[in-house]
Amino acid sequence: GGSGKTTVSALFARYVASRGLPVVAIDADINQHLGMVLGVEEEALPRPMGSHLTEIKEWLRGDNPRISSAGSMVKTTPPGRGSRLLELPAVTGGDVSAAGDPVHGGFSVAAPYGPWLMVTGPFGEADLGVACYHSKVGAVELYLNHLVDGPGRYAVVDMTAGADAFASGLFTRFDLTFLVAEPTRQGVGVYRQYRQYAAEHGVAVAVVGNKVQGPQDVAFLREQVGSDLLVCLGHSG
Repeated sequence: GGSGKTTVSALFARYVASRGLPVVAIDADINQHLGMVLGVEEEALPRPMGSHLTEIKEWLRGDNPRISSAGSMVKTTPPGRGSRLLELPAVTGGDVSAAGDPVHGGFSVAAPYGPWLMVTGPFGEADLGVACYHSKVGAVELYLNHLVDGPGRYAVVDMTAGADAFASGLFTRFDLTFLVAEPTRQGVGVYRQYRQYAAEHGVAVAVVGNKVQGPQDVAFLREQVGSDLLVCLGHSG
């Protein structure tokens, strides 16, 4: 927490959009700040996917005979014959009603500088003391399980901190996972834990060193994470 995941997610989404490529940025962190960092005002945030799971499941299951109802569909249920699949909008930004499906059309907004924004949403009053946040993040797992992505189309998900991703199957859904690590023992400790859990599941991992203040910090990270270190970003006061 606080390492810079949301900042890096927003910067990458904006970079992809600046190249004219379709990109959806999804806030799946319990601290919902991605919209703010992308420049979306609070009153303009999209409807939260985590509060409309039944609605999303109903559309995704289509007329798949093996899924009798939204209630029988869990976040790991794969698509099959009759299921509806999702494709990223062909262009960045623009009119959300032209997205082509009610999931993108109903749960995303165009953020400044091009990315589309989707959010899991925060806890509601009915969730307090009853549900864990994975009930919200399940909406993202369903989304990615039904997403037909390809070269030049991007889904960027701002995740919860550390090894919490392993509490569900979500950690297996990505082409590449970026761990944002500060040059501290705690930062690389989270990296080692994630690496250990991911080792047997074919999960591709890269490390973004953040808040680096000089060559010694870079050397420390390189010594601790080796070739997984992709890039270092400097500290900004």
